[in-house]
Amino acid sequence: MKKQILSIVLGLVMMAIGTTTYAADKNSNSGKRAAATEKALKNFNKQFKSAVNTIINPSEDGFIVRSEINGHKITSAYNKRGNWVYTINGYSVTSLDKNIMEIAMPGYANYFITAMEKVDQPGDNSVYIVHIEGSKSFKTLRVSNNVVELVEDFTKA
Repeated sequence: MKKQILSIVLGLVMMAIGTTTYAADKNSNSGKRAAATEKALKNFNKQFKSAVNTIINPSEDGFIVRSEINGHKITSAYNKRGNWVYTINGYSVTSLDKNIMEIAMPGYANYFITAMEKVDQPGDNSVYIVHIEGSKSFKTLRVSNNVVELVEDFTKA
């Protein structure tokens, strides 16, 4: 009888220790995630001082921060530690980057630009993704280091 009671008590003690350890680990991860979120937001706000309607969403690999600046849609990604991974600036048709338009359009005189995104990553030059439309097709161009590359070409039905 004493062995049975001792076994039951020992089992309860082991369960209690396991539960406490799990809860401590969970709280520790939660604290790390909160610190990383704070770091990501601080970095974003430093980089984009006039951002409005900022929303942060957790992702599998870290955080995605979405905002708007002067009509541009901004999406920045941060890793699990809150370090910046990339930023995509979406340009509306009324606020396209004129310099990029002049570089991209000479070979596509019968096309008009429908949208443009600027992609920035740490240590890399900016890459522009330019979406154009003509009477018979849609094209996606990549402009990097003043070089234009056709990425996609879709024929209209």
